[in-house]
Amino acid sequence: MTEKNKKILAGVLMGIAALLFLRLLFGGDDIDDLAASEDADERLLALDKAHNREDEAAAEVLTQLASDPDPRVASRALKTMGHKRDPRHVATLRKQLVDKTRPVEVRAAAAASLGRYDQTQPTELTGMLRAEKDAKVRAGAAQGLAFMSRSRKTEIIPDLYKALSDPDPAVRNWAITGISKMTGHRFEFDAKDKPGSPAHRKIVSDLGQYLRNQKLMN
Repeated sequence: MTEKNKKILAGVLMGIAALLFLRLLFGGDDIDDLAASEDADERLLALDKAHNREDEAAAEVLTQLASDPDPRVASRALKTMGHKRDPRHVATLRKQLVDKTRPVEVRAAAAASLGRYDQTQPTELTGMLRAEKDAKVRAGAAQGLAFMSRSRKTEIIPDLYKALSDPDPAVRNWAITGISKMTGHRFEFDAKDKPGSPAHRKIVSDLGQYLRNQKLMN
């Protein structure tokens, strides 16, 4: 290859690189095509792209894929909504949480993400924590409560305290995580201890007394 041809090739490659950069910078990429793909992995790639963008197209992709039939895709979309804390997504999160035809991991992701939003009322999640039959959804609700602001601790802590005796260890783990965050105090609670065991009874009793002394629970 002659020196002249090398320079021409280098110029072409630089031009292509510049175009690709501009497409990425200004959002002119294939996010919509990826979101509409029949390949779930490509739809997951669309979510990766949406995660790093704040434009309307990215928000629409998240809303679209929150209803995806593949639980991996829908859960990822809902978790991304939680990280973004964009008020446009609250209605979608609520819809996915209460729709009992949706996979439990999807509803759990919606519950956890709702806890990151100031628009969410604690009762939206405490009700799920008390009444939901599926452990994954209860764990998602407990996680969402743990994400909530400490200013709401008196509304949240009583239900998290009750959840310390939930049959599922993941629920118990998020319950103690939330209580620790709300109080700023670390407790020697092991979520692996079965409810009703001597170790569990003692720490729950001591913790309850501490919360009552702090006037965080009746």
